[in-house]
Amino acid sequence: MKVLFVSHSDGKYGAAQSLKNLMQYMIINDDSVVPVVITSKKNELNRWCDLNNIENYSFPYQDCLFYSYKNEDLLKSIYRKCVYIKSRINFCFNPIIQYKIENSLDLSSFDLIVTNVSVVDMGARLANKYKIPHIWYFREGDDPEVRLKSFRHDFVDFVQKKSAAQVFISKTVKRNWKSKNLLTPNMNVIYDIINLSVPKKFFNLNKRILRMVFTGSPTPEKGLFEVLNSLNVLNKNHISNFSLDVFGEYENRYGKKIKNLVKELNLEDKVNFKGYDSNLFKELKKYDIGIVASHREALGRSTIEYLSAGLCVIASDSPYSASKEIISQTDGILFNSGDAEDLYRKIKKVMLNDEYRISTAINGNKRVFKLFNEDVLGEKAIMLFKQTAMHELTMYRK
Repeated sequence: MKVLFVSHSDGKYGAAQSLKNLMQYMIINDDSVVPVVITSKKNELNRWCDLNNIENYSFPYQDCLFYSYKNEDLLKSIYRKCVYIKSRINFCFNPIIQYKIENSLDLSSFDLIVTNVSVVDMGARLANKYKIPHIWYFREGDDPEVRLKSFRHDFVDFVQKKSAAQVFISKTVKRNWKSKNLLTPNMNVIYDIINLSVPKKFFNLNKRILRMVFTGSPTPEKGLFEVLNSLNVLNKNHISNFSLDVFGEYENRYGKKIKNLVKELNLEDKVNFKGYDSNLFKELKKYDIGIVASHREALGRSTIEYLSAGLCVIASDSPYSASKEIISQTDGILFNSGDAEDLYRKIKKVMLNDEYRISTAINGNKRVFKLFNEDVLGEKAIMLFKQTAMHELTMYRK
């Protein structure tokens, strides 16, 4: 079965990593699936494909969805409007890009097309023209702070008519799209395959310094502002036996604001900016506490990776985050989303009670290995792919 995976411009973060893991599973466990990848920009995913002898291409097609942020300052708002106009114009050239793809690939040789992200419609275009079964992955949603704008007149209707099945990477994402009236017979929740580390030994009682870790892109919805303010309260209350390492490329305008806040709060000796690290997963065992403060998180790879490495996870309870699907009261700690005071109380509790911190981490570690069993998730995805390719699914008809 030959499968064309259609992805977007990013090759570093969640969607790209998830596709890598899925293809790696297929290569090892089911050689009947032959993947081919196209992206909208040459990136790390293409280079990974080259290293793993996977046929891949890049074509400059434009996303069909655009993120619109509320409560931005005037300059940022003007800038994003300009980007929106440019993106909308570029979207009009997608038929030309489609023509280039059609002349570069033998599309008649494919049994299935899988669109790896919800923001790209090129997979649907190709599948519709060549009558190839199509599966659409939904990894993104929106919330009151962030809205998805479509360059198509009725995006939901387009999805329903141009895909045989949809895959949502969490119940949270599925619920979000159902609220937009995306309703088909084949709406599947399949968690991403995520590389889980071997559980670490829990010999951290009475540690002098507790090491915390925060990972994420430099955007307000990741919640680093609340994290820093909670650490400031800890410091003021003479609880100072901690450090926080922040991973991500914090060189943009928001990143500079965050670094200035660290200086203002006199946390420079506590907070370290580590940049982007592709091998971070291997380093997580050094840490004791993993913080996930996102206001919006489709699945939360960092939450899963923290738990698998044996960290005690403190996560936001936002209704737009999947944290509540992954952790419960005994295997993780939830704080009120956006509430720095509540986050402070939760961090303080685990810092002052080693046994509670470690028992929570152990329980979380057990749960994540059960929820994210690679064989179960991999076989579930492959089974759906094969059923769709064989036209075994009932297509939606409006």
